[in-house]
Parts: sequence; structure tokens; C-alpha cells
Amino acid sequence: MRNAASVRLGVILAAAVPSARAADPSDTVALPRWRYEELLRKEAEWERLRSGTDGLSVPAAQRTNSPAPTDSRATESPNSPSLPTSNGPAQPLVRLREDALVAASDLARHFVTEPARAAQAVEGLRIRVRGRIAGFEKPLLTERFHVLLETGLSNVRIRCLTDLPADFKGVYTAEAGTVLMAVHRSGSRRPFLRLGQEVLLTGKIRGLKGQVIELTGCRLSNAP
Repeated sequence: MRNAASVRLGVILAAAVPSARAADPSDTVALPRWRYEELLRKEAEWERLRSGTDGLSVPAAQRTNSPAPTDSRATESPNSPSLPTSNGPAQPLVRLREDALVAASDLARHFVTEPARAAQAVEGLRIRVRGRIAGFEKPLLTERFHVLLETGLSNVRIRCLTDLPADFKGVYTAEAGTVLMAVHRSGSRRPFLRLGQEVLLTGKIRGLKGQVIELTGCRLSNAP
């Protein structure tokens, strides 16, 4: 190491000597003291950087084998889909019987957390479901209308395909879709249902489609 340093110092000193004098070996060159000390400092600094004693140099093997820093957030996808979570325990669906009464929130939690089990337990079963109205739908070319119930779970609704009552000629939405108006056979019109109203519907469970639980053949009843 010392020999290599001496050679490099010699090269630096030789470069500092004018070429005309270096060509003549009989000439001697005198460097200023400050210049000589500056060259020595540069040589010592180069040695420290090369040996890594000042902590600035890292061996090549260590640089190659060191794992790259990772960010734990990279494993999280903000767009990853997630199912809604239950707010609490609900009665098992296997205990439901024909015409049993169930809250809309309980029915939705079972279908979201265990869709296969829920479908096997209650598909085709006629039940009574109670909940608050979240919206209305009026498909074309049919007398039926849809009542959407809140469930307490994000983006999950219960859609009740409701038959038109016998004394109605039809229904339509009003007040920016917040009211369902009824047209009676006598020709009179009046508000029938409103958003946020609690209702009780009886119908047959069709199943889960996406995040919508469908009941068909529904009819409105008075809440107990």
C-alpha cells in the first residue's frame, strides 16, 4: 500500500515539474513547501476514502448484497376492494322459518360475510324484513316498483320487488326522488312512501347479486 502511494505521489510530483526540466535528469526541481504539503494532504485524503476509514466508502460486496430499503406502504393498495364489516353479531339464518321477521341489517350482514351459507339457508324462503327506505326504482313496462332498504353496511342494499297494491293504478317518484306518489284507481294522487320511512315488507328471497340482496313478490305491511 505504501509503495503504491509513493508511486502515485511521484506521478503527481512529476506532473508538477515543467516538461523542459523533466527531460534533463541533471536538473533539480524545488517545490514550494505549501505546494508539497497540499499534495501530501490530497494523497492522505484519497487513501482514507479508498480504505473507508471515514465511513464514506462501502465495500463492493456489501453494496451488492445489501437489500434495498422497502416501504411497508407499497404492499397496501388503496384501490383494493374490501367487503363491509359487521357491526355486531346477528341471529344465524338457519333459524329463520317461513314468515320469520328479520331486520334488514341482520339479513345483509349474513349475506356479505357468508354468502354461500346464507343462500343455501334462506334462498326461496318467504320472510318479513323491516328497515328504513333508502330509495325507489320504477322499471318501465311493469306495474312493479322497487323499494331499497338501508342495511348499515357500505354500498349494500336490499331491493324489494314490490307488487302494486290492488287499489293503485300506478306509482311514480316526486320531489327529486325522495317521495313515491300513488295513483289510485279513482284518479286521486297522494304521497305513498318517503325516504327514511321505516317499513315492513313480506317477500321471497331471490339471493345476492353483486352487493344487492333481492326479494321478489313483496307486499307492504304495517310495522308491528
